[in-house]
Amino acid sequence: MQVQKFGIEALDNMLGGGLRSGRPYIISGNSGTGKTVLALRFLYEGLKMGEKCLYIATDKPPHSTITSISDSFGWDLLSLNVMDAVPTPSLYSTVYPVRDVTAKGEIREISEMSKNVEKGELTMESIILKLELEYKEKFYHRVVVDSFTTLKRFGVEEERRNPVMAKFFRFFVEKGSTVVLTVEGNIQKIRPELILSSGAIHLKREVQDMEEKRKIAVLKMRGSFFDPIEREFIIDKNGISIRKVKSK
Repeated sequence: MQVQKFGIEALDNMLGGGLRSGRPYIISGNSGTGKTVLALRFLYEGLKMGEKCLYIATDKPPHSTITSISDSFGWDLLSLNVMDAVPTPSLYSTVYPVRDVTAKGEIREISEMSKNVEKGELTMESIILKLELEYKEKFYHRVVVDSFTTLKRFGVEEERRNPVMAKFFRFFVEKGSTVVLTVEGNIQKIRPELILSSGAIHLKREVQDMEEKRKIAVLKMRGSFFDPIEREFIIDKNGISIRKVKSK
């Protein structure tokens, strides 16, 4: 089966070679653990391979996020397609050479697509409608939803949340796209997402010997072998690197 890599050798090895194409995956962890950086590293690797990649931003304006990460790590994300789904007045600059799929004439504002959606409010279902229009024109090999935790709060009654979540995950499976969704919280709080996903990477920060360290672990990779051993990882000007496990 075809795999899609992060371009971080140690992580790809932990995943058994990479992510299996056409499946949904989650990157979980508390705020500030590096979820967005890792997710965009996945898209950056796809762009280098000549793949079509889509970044769906629901938490922070994508322009500021992409600019910051491009400047910090030297990643060329200029050919990345972007959907600004942030439920606030957008700070997205159309001058920036990242193409915003929401600006296309045939993809309307969310408020025009459903009478049940208040102006400026988004739902998983209304975003699926926008994506259906976009997929009529092109196929995306890699998609990142950042953050899915924010998205699942949009206009979905609690009793309907899990079925709608399942529909959202299934959309990408049916299209054949590999989707990575960032999820906020610890393992106990993300049970539905963990069940729906084909694989999960968990990030955390902890203090050891008066020093804060970042940790990464693969929790799940359905249908393939993976390395579950937790490792320390570093985010610096060179990007993301994972340290070897110390011998006991």
